[in-house]
Amino acid sequence: MGWGDDADKRDLYFCKPVTLPGVSHSARICLAAVNRFTLYINGQEAARGESRGQPRTLDIAPFLQAGRNLLAVQVHTDTPLDSRELTQAETIPPDALASLLLQGEIVTNQGTVTLLSDATWAVASEAPSGWPHAEPAAVQTVDPRQVLCHVAPGLRDADWVWAWERGKPPMLPWGALPLFGELPQYPRPVRYTVTLPAGAASVEPPDVSGTYTARLDGSPVSFAAGAVGLPADDQPHLLQLEVSVSSPDEGLRDAVRVCLRPRPVLPGDWRSYGLGWFSGRAQYQKTVTLRKDHGLRYVLDLGQVCFYAEIRVNGTLCGTRLWPPYRLDITGPLRNGDNEITLIIANAAACERRHMLVDEGLALAWNRYWNEDNIDREPETLVSGLLGPAVITGYAPEA
Repeated sequence: MGWGDDADKRDLYFCKPVTLPGVSHSARICLAAVNRFTLYINGQEAARGESRGQPRTLDIAPFLQAGRNLLAVQVHTDTPLDSRELTQAETIPPDALASLLLQGEIVTNQGTVTLLSDATWAVASEAPSGWPHAEPAAVQTVDPRQVLCHVAPGLRDADWVWAWERGKPPMLPWGALPLFGELPQYPRPVRYTVTLPAGAASVEPPDVSGTYTARLDGSPVSFAAGAVGLPADDQPHLLQLEVSVSSPDEGLRDAVRVCLRPRPVLPGDWRSYGLGWFSGRAQYQKTVTLRKDHGLRYVLDLGQVCFYAEIRVNGTLCGTRLWPPYRLDITGPLRNGDNEITLIIANAAACERRHMLVDEGLALAWNRYWNEDNIDREPETLVSGLLGPAVITGYAPEA
C-alpha cells in the first residue's frame, strides 16, 4: 500500500489503531518495505531495518497492551522515481515507489486479531503533527473526480489520507514473497466467482489451466460435454470455479464467455442487466406498425444513447450516430404496416478497462491513474446502452 502517487516521495508515514480484547500471548508480523522502515508501537520504536524485497518477521508482543494500541511505520526509499520518469517508464524499478506490505496475527486471552496492510491504514507523505505517538484527528477520503495529474486540490503532504492498496501478492514489485519464512505451497486451491448477466442462455467451458470444479448458483456442474445451459428466468447467475493450481501461472486464463438469448428489455443502463463490466455491442429489435403517409417525412429520434448507434429499418442501413442528436430520417425504407427497426448500440471501452486492471497493473501508479482515477472522475463514461425514449415522428416537409 502507498499514498496514491508516491513518485518523488522518499518517505511515507503509516499508522493504524488496533484494539486488543485482552493481554497478548503472542504477536508477530511479517513486514516488507521499499526499502527501509522504522516500526513504532504506542510511540516506542519496536524495530527498524531494510527489507530490499525480503520480508522481516518481527515479534511485537512486548510492545502491546490490552485495549487501544497505535501501530506506526515510517518507510523510506533511497531511490524515488521522478514523476516525469513515471509517465514514460515501461517498467518500474522495484525500489522506486515507497510502499509497505504487512501481515500479522496477535493472539490474546480473549481472541485473535489479524493485521493486514490495507485501506484501513492512514498514510501521509510528511510526518504529521504528533506522529508516531498520537492517532490521526481526521483522515481524508480523496475523491478521484477531484484529482488532476495525481494532485488532489487542498491536500497537503502532512494530511492523513486512507492508504492506497496496490493489490495482493504475488504482484509487482514484490513477486512471490515468503510469509513468516515460507513460500506458498502447491498445489493449492484458487477460487473465482463470476456474475453471469441476466438473459444468458449458456456459459462456455472456461479457459482454465489446472484441474477445476464448477458450481452454478451453488450446484455442481460439468463442462465435459461443452457449454452449460442456464435457466430462462432473466436473472443474473453466479458461476463459481475452484482451481487446483500447481504454480502462480495457473488458474483462469481468459474471460468467461456466455451466449445471450433475445429478451424483452426497456430502455436503460446495461449495468441493470449485470453488464457493468462489458464493452462491446448489443442489438435491439422492435416491430413497429404504422400507417405511412407518403406526404410526410419520418424521423427516428433515439433520445439518449451511450454512445454509438447504427440504425436499420427493414434491413436497410439508414445511418450511424456517434454523438447527439441521435436522430435521422428513415422515410425511404419505412413502409405502410409492419416495420422492423434494428439498432446496434455500442458503449465506451471504459466499462471493460475499469474492471480489467489486475495486480500487475495495480502495482504501477500510472496504470492505476488511467484505469481507475480518470474513469472514476468521469462516471458518465460507465453508462451504457439505449436510454431513450425512442420516438418516430412524421412531419410535413417545407414547401
